[in-house]
Amino acid sequence: MSLISALLRGVEAKLAEVGGKRVRSIRLAVGLLSGAEPDLLESAFAVLSEGTACEGAQLMIRRPPVRVRCGACGAEVELLELSLRCPKCNGFDLELEGGDELFIEEMEVEFGEPQHPGVREDPEGQ
Repeated sequence: MSLISALLRGVEAKLAEVGGKRVRSIRLAVGLLSGAEPDLLESAFAVLSEGTACEGAQLMIRRPPVRVRCGACGAEVELLELSLRCPKCNGFDLELEGGDELFIEEMEVEFGEPQHPGVREDPEGQ
């Protein structure tokens, strides 16, 4: 729940910064090694977003794969299963390159109607 609470605070701060009215959708990157469970994030989002500018927004979650680089052979690979060995050379000198992500990739914001309908700004200041 605390992850989604923090997410909602961040989204609402960004919404205020850009002058948005409400959020239509949010796309998160939630790596397999992030420690966050997509089903739990979705459930918490549904509950905690009620009464906020995110209520009714679509939450989309992308699961980046685990990517490592081998210090022994230099291979950069995606791990299909969690392993402590390089699939190319069987070495143990692996450095994590991705798969622990947990961040907002994108959000779609709805803006309100102009305050003065029918009045346009003159781009040349005349």
